[in-house]
Amino acid sequence: MRKYSIEQETREWTAFKEGSYWVYELEGTKTTDSTYVVSYSEKEISGTDDGGNKCLAQQIDIKFAGSEGFLSTKVENVLPRGNSLKVLTYDKSSQPTSNIDMILLFPLSFVNQANAPYFSIISEEEILDLGSEQIKDVVHVKCTVKGLGGILANTKYENEYWIARNRWIVKMKVKNPENGNTETWKLKRYKVVQ
Repeated sequence: MRKYSIEQETREWTAFKEGSYWVYELEGTKTTDSTYVVSYSEKEISGTDDGGNKCLAQQIDIKFAGSEGFLSTKVENVLPRGNSLKVLTYDKSSQPTSNIDMILLFPLSFVNQANAPYFSIISEEEILDLGSEQIKDVVHVKCTVKGLGGILANTKYENEYWIARNRWIVKMKVKNPENGNTETWKLKRYKVVQ
């Protein structure tokens, strides 16, 4: 039986363990919000590959908590040699608020092959200044989000994310599910445990 594993490159961009946290600041204000890893787990899922053969695929599940609720990420196998990152967000009462089918595709050399209506790469290599730190290797993506709750329930809209190796999301331009406004949040400080 074939086994598909999560590649090291994927782990560098997505696998954050307990003890990791991120503090973001809303653009044009002093308002901050934070998120931190609540749980991290890895497991093997049985299934079939593209050829119909039985296989085992490794999967990483991470739960993040924040002031508005929590989000769950799933890294899974989507191609014979690739992984994708999916995100599901929840409010404080554990009701789902949004779903992103793909926020990033690995290996990064596959990004030009991502020909899906719900995912696109805006830039493969950006540099972002965060105070005294300059972050390189930033991938800027646009994702279609399915609204599942709040004012954006039953709608589809686009969010943008700037994601960096060994840092996670360093900037995001997202719709607020409570009021529908588009907000830009930038990473202010962080600690990652991998």
